Order: sequence, then structure tokens, then C-alpha cells
Amino acid sequence: MDPQDDRTPRPAQDDPPPVWLDALTFADGRRLVPTLRPVPPPGAQFVSLHEGTFVAFEPRDDAPRAPWGAQQMPDHVLAVRPLPTTREDGARLVDLAFLGPDGPWPSGWRLSDLRAGIPDALGEVERVHAWTRSAALDVWCDAALEVARLQAAQRAQLPPEAAGESSGLWVRERFDMQVHLEAILAALGEVERERDEAISRGLAQHGGIDRPGDRARVLALRVLACESTHIHQGHPYAHHACGVAARLAGEWAEAAARFRFVARRAPTLEAGWLELTWALAMLRDLEGALSAAQRALEHADSAAAWSNLAAVRMERGEKDQARAALDKALARDAQVDWKLRSLDQQWRLRWDAGQPDA
Repeated sequence: MDPQDDRTPRPAQDDPPPVWLDALTFADGRRLVPTLRPVPPPGAQFVSLHEGTFVAFEPRDDAPRAPWGAQQMPDHVLAVRPLPTTREDGARLVDLAFLGPDGPWPSGWRLSDLRAGIPDALGEVERVHAWTRSAALDVWCDAALEVARLQAAQRAQLPPEAAGESSGLWVRERFDMQVHLEAILAALGEVERERDEAISRGLAQHGGIDRPGDRARVLALRVLACESTHIHQGHPYAHHACGVAARLAGEWAEAAARFRFVARRAPTLEAGWLELTWALAMLRDLEGALSAAQRALEHADSAAAWSNLAAVRMERGEKDQARAALDKALARDAQVDWKLRSLDQQWRLRWDAGQPDA
């Protein structure tokens, strides 16, 4: 991120609306959503000092039985627990929450509870039963395992003085948002590099996440990025991480909303305009994509900016303008990565073969 960008948190009145994934809507309008709230975010305040463990966020032993009333979550405590390894372990870390006008509040049930038996009081028992055992909820179980693993991995980055903590927990004095979000973006970048390598070899189709393990990794990182937008409301860096995670999940409408927000709050950030170009193009808003691509070039004369513009020009059927942008991208990319080579080949197949302009 450019240090000159305005990244000061502001009130959240123009934040993109929250996206609640894999919600179950009842006939009476109630909505039940999965969350990973029981697992503190990695890189934040809590890290276990013991190998093979992580920090769980659990209700006190004297907490009332589920369901809890709206906004009545009982006191929770931090506990060092063995690192979960199975999907059944993950189901015990997926919290189910009722969604109200002010956001979700925990119901008191974990996914593992409802998989063991649906309370009659919840209603629509057969639908709830099918939902809790769906493939989508399996991904949430796997994502919970990934969040716990990410948190445990923070142990290697703790300062030397952390080893002297007798409680077994390292509690940071403040949430280090910059470090946390950089870790999220680095992990998302690793997912994308692996996918791009597969695509470059013809092993997968472009767009979205195809392997279940990748879906869980992206979901875990997406949840953590969204948590950061609640902690640091209005911060473009947090929304940028959310947008990247949404893009990797193939959620183009959310990605576009996140990157529009980033472009408004940090208008000199090239990456925001590049990502917005991509998202709008995937939504077939080619006029908006062209405008975003041109704005990126106002801030960086880079191969990425020119290739983005070339891709939009090609989608618009603008042969000569696309070729000019491609030539500028190629001139600025000494190694010419496979994406740019592919774009150049697409242009040649389309127009060198004598295909007329659109």
C-alpha cells in the first residue's frame, strides 16, 4: 500500500453492506448463519505459546443453555486447546448465529450440536438437518481448521519475551491491523499463485476456486478479512483484503463493491483500480471497467495497468486500441508472464485470423 494513501479509519456509513454466506432463511423470516466467531483471529491479540495448540474463545461453564436471546451472549473465556485436525473438530468451532437488524448474535449452538440433533423449537427440522449436513457447511468446518492453523502459526513470529509468559497465552496490547492484513493478503496470494500455476499448465479452468481445500482456505481468509472491517471501520486496506478474497471465491458483485470503496478511500492506489477493473469486467460492466482501467494508468505506468486496459479493450471489440495497450504492456514486462502471453495470443487468434471487429 502506498504510504501516501489516506488509510485513516473513518465512520462506516459508506461501507459496503455485509455479506452473510450460506445463510438458512426460515419461512418466518429468521436467518441462521455460520460464523467462525469462536476462534480468535490469527495475528490479533491471542496466540498460544504451546506447540500443537491454539486459543479458543468459549462460553463459560456456567453459561445458559442454548438458544441465547438476542444480544445476550454470555461471558466467554480464552482457553488453550489442542489444534483441531478433523472435520468433526471443525464443526465444534463453527458458531451458528441468528441474523438480526444489527447483525448476528450467537444462538449458543455450534454446528456440531445441530448435527447431533435438531431441537424441535428451532422449527423446520428437515430443512435445518439438510443444511447442517450440506457440502457448504463442510467447507465451514474445514475453514475453522484453517483459521486455527493460521493462529497457531503466529507462534513463530512472536517476540522473544513471549516465551516467559506463564499463562500459556501471548496477549498483544493492541490489534496490529497492518501486520494482520498483510498476513491475510500474503496467504490469499499463495492460493492465487498455486491456482495460476495450475491454470498455466491447463489443469484447471480460470476463475473461482475449484478444489474444496482451496474453497476452505479462501473462506477462512475471507472471514478474517471481514472481521477486520468491523474492527477498523472504513479502512481501505481491510476492504481491499475482503475484495481479493471475494474475487478468489468468484463473488464478483461483492468484490466490485469492496474495490469501489477502496477506490473512493484510497484513489491513488493502483491495485484498487486494477482489481475494480477486473471485477467490473466480470460483471460485464465494460464501461465501468474501461474507466477503472484508465484511472489505474493515472497512478502507475505499469505492465499490469496496460494489460488490464488491453483486456477491457478486447472485450469491447476495439482491435487497434487493444493492440496498442498490449504493446505497451509487453514493453514494460521484461519477463512477460503467462497471463500477458495468453492475452497477446488471444488478440492474435481473434484479429490476425481476419475476424472482423465487434
